[in-house]
Amino acid sequence: MPSESPLIGRALQLEYPDGATALNGVDIELKPGKVTLLLGPNGSGKSTLLRILAGLQTPTGGRVETAQGKTPTELSSKERARQLAYLPQNMPAVSPFTVGQMVLLGRHIHAGGRWFESQGDRDSCRHALEVMGLLEMADRPFSHLSGGEQQRVHLARILCQEAPVYLLDEPVAGLDPGHQFEVLDLLVDLVKSQNLAALVSVHDPNLAARFADEVVFLSDGQVVDAGPVSECLTAELLEQVFGLAYVIGVHPKDGSKYALASQFPKED
Repeated sequence: MPSESPLIGRALQLEYPDGATALNGVDIELKPGKVTLLLGPNGSGKSTLLRILAGLQTPTGGRVETAQGKTPTELSSKERARQLAYLPQNMPAVSPFTVGQMVLLGRHIHAGGRWFESQGDRDSCRHALEVMGLLEMADRPFSHLSGGEQQRVHLARILCQEAPVYLLDEPVAGLDPGHQFEVLDLLVDLVKSQNLAALVSVHDPNLAARFADEVVFLSDGQVVDAGPVSECLTAELLEQVFGLAYVIGVHPKDGSKYALASQFPKED
């Protein structure tokens, strides 16, 4: 049955043949116009969950449904790419393509058997380059860009897919704070202006405080808590998930929350 949500996961389970459990009963629902950040330590199941939602890995239990009521694995690769734009971790930093050519790869799913891009493809590519502030770099070799610029190219490429859902696995890992803010600011603008739904994995609770509408806390393959970031981002929950003592404060300039961690256990 079609859903108002563009992507839903219910009771998602993933168990390996050796008995190890990667996901255990995970429920998640993405919403149009909302940025949801997926928070949790290494090994908590964030990447596994994103791959399952993207249709690249099959759960051993539960079900993922798109807005059309189908699972991603029931769709062809092109149909899936039209519905779900997935960006994995650790994209190659070296490529023989220019920036414009990299972005144009996002139109492959719309080619319909054509050997060459159409005018519509080129227009979509130009629009994506403009949105990401990359138009002047279109002829520059992708490999010559900084890490932040390369992430903007990847976002422009998936923007060309024209998919309603973004699934991004640590898209700002390894970037300095300025470039993290730049990439996530652009992502938030895209989601709001085009009514997209985005699920983005990160490690830093402060990024959730600054950019998320909603947050999902994942630990040992289970959802510990989920909901509006204004309600879920608490010192107690952060300590439970990350094992550190936290202090939550309010930034004096913009009123956003911030989280300071200590390696020392919380005092009674």
